[in-house]
Amino acid sequence: MDFLFNVLIWVGVVIFAIFIIGFMAAAKLNKRQDEKND
Repeated sequence: MDFLFNVLIWVGVVIFAIFIIGFMAAAKLNKRQDEKND
């Protein structure tokens, strides 16, 4: 049970990290596009 709980926490942390990295990458791409359009 403790092992399962640890796995669940790690899966959540990994998904959270991927979401933040993806969000930051998207923000950088949007900034580049805005600069090109300007």
